[in-house]
Amino acid sequence: MLRQIPSTLRPLREAASLGHTLLGKAGAGEAWLACSVVEGPAVVLGARQRRAAVTTFPTVLRRRTTGTAAWIGRRALWCSLALPTVAALYEDATLATLLNRNVRPWLRGFTRSGLAAAYFGRETIAVGHRPAAVLGYEVSPTGAVLLEMIVGWDEGIALPAEHCAPDERALDRWRGKTPVALGAGRDPEALLAALVAAVAERAGATVLAATPEVTDWTPAEPPDGAVGVVVPIGRVEAARIGEAGLWLGGDALVATPWLDALGESLARGSARPTEAMALDGARPDDWARAVALLDRG
Repeated sequence: MLRQIPSTLRPLREAASLGHTLLGKAGAGEAWLACSVVEGPAVVLGARQRRAAVTTFPTVLRRRTTGTAAWIGRRALWCSLALPTVAALYEDATLATLLNRNVRPWLRGFTRSGLAAAYFGRETIAVGHRPAAVLGYEVSPTGAVLLEMIVGWDEGIALPAEHCAPDERALDRWRGKTPVALGAGRDPEALLAALVAAVAERAGATVLAATPEVTDWTPAEPPDGAVGVVVPIGRVEAARIGEAGLWLGGDALVATPWLDALGESLARGSARPTEAMALDGARPDDWARAVALLDRG
């Protein structure tokens, strides 16, 4: 069974809270999907990114999934898909192939709408070989999975340079390719309908319209004093919390329960958690390097 929340224009904060709500519901054994049209201007950070990357911009919010920031200049599309397990849509999917497998229905939806979409790895979907959407994910302690996708509609997903701190401007987020906006001459509702239909088709299940009460999600802000290192996806960071604890964050696509376990192991000098948990764009050693820099003061 796939429970679908009707696609509509939603406030940004409601769209952000939907991801949190659906992840909790997927833990009960059902797949949930919500797609929204949202309006900016706003910067949407990943769950473990610090605001230090953004300057001179008033509307900054955080989504439930990890990964990199997305710019919403005017209209954008925001899709949240929550699955009870990583293999709910594809039996061969594992945490190591979480995105590679589970973005395929969305790719099919783009293609059916006349957009040549492809996933080449990490955090973006490309259309015409240019970044068009930012991806993020989270895995709960029970194994439920949340995937989120923000699609640039009227403007591309890249943060404008005037809103970026110097360290952010120094990163080549898009591998030399300027993100593309998809909205010219197109109806956003039509694309959302195609994305929903492709997920429903893959789920092979009855689709039920649903209108759950959305749980307002207010994420904890990362601590001050973080030290970061450059990694393939951007940066990862470490900061001290309390007398002996560690906060780990940054741009990596990673399950936060695993990341918190890694922070605990690095703080205590104990064995690291298994790497079977989802992780893309960085390695455990990268956070260890950040902690070493932090300890040097």
